[in-house]
Amino acid sequence: MKKIIVAIMALSGLMASVHADPVELIVNGGFEEDGYTSNDVNNVARTITGWSSSLSDNKLRVDHISALPGGVDNTVIRMLPSNVMYQNLTTDWDADSTFTLSFNASEVSWKNGAVGNRFFPQIKTADNSKQLWLALADLDGNNDGSTYTEWQANQTFSWEITGQELLDTGFVSAGDALRLHINAASDSDSINWIDNVSMTVIPEPATLGLVVAMGGSLLWVRRVFMV
Repeated sequence: MKKIIVAIMALSGLMASVHADPVELIVNGGFEEDGYTSNDVNNVARTITGWSSSLSDNKLRVDHISALPGGVDNTVIRMLPSNVMYQNLTTDWDADSTFTLSFNASEVSWKNGAVGNRFFPQIKTADNSKQLWLALADLDGNNDGSTYTEWQANQTFSWEITGQELLDTGFVSAGDALRLHINAASDSDSINWIDNVSMTVIPEPATLGLVVAMGGSLLWVRRVFMV
């Protein structure tokens, strides 16, 4: 009996330890891959690797100045009223998957005190035809004009979205390509920075890993029982 109990406890512990690591879906979420420097970038429209935009030339406005949150030499995107940035994402996912979306954002330093500073992060179908999920990032009052060396807690936003939530819309099937779509509010005073965009997925349960682990563990349990 003791051997059975020990074997079951060992198997339970092994099953609990099997999990999938988060997979990063975003390309160039920190906007550093293109190597823009303070000498050539300050509110300049540039092509940003991995990203598309609502601007006619498909570029995004880049800032790289010492007053930015995140410290000297940090590159961020300046979002003007109604600007849109997006990236299509391809990954294996299903109802049990968990997506985590996060980014840093703030009012620009010279707009502190203005109202209407908001981002609307969305998950959409890859063809942009259907909205699957929507959130609000309220930036009003989260930049007092200081020169921050790091992004602050009130400048950090994060959400968890399940695969089931996306499927419940009826607009997608498991495994379909998705689009991360971030648009700025249309208010005329809405000028904001965004940085460190990340979207990860944890495909749970880790089916293959569970099957392999279970198969090996059952063989081990059988040997224990036969001793």
